[in-house]
Amino acid sequence: MSRRHHVVIVAQNPALATALLSWLGNAGYELAIVTTFTAAKALLETKPALVISELKLGEYNGLHLALKARTVGIPTIIVGP
Repeated sequence: MSRRHHVVIVAQNPALATALLSWLGNAGYELAIVTTFTAAKALLETKPALVISELKLGEYNGLHLALKARTVGIPTIIVGP
């Protein structure tokens, strides 16, 4: 049995979250969705295979999260304008 890749999605925009859930869920990924930088930062400890984050996350942004993820070797995709 193969292990499914764990992906963390960080999105405050419900339409973006729904689209990413649909695309990645149908592809067989194990998904976790959060809406804040703080929640996403905590999930980095689970060592996901990938983080996909919205650019704007309130006080912080997806780039802050990407830097944190990079320090532990987790690739990150930032989505935004």
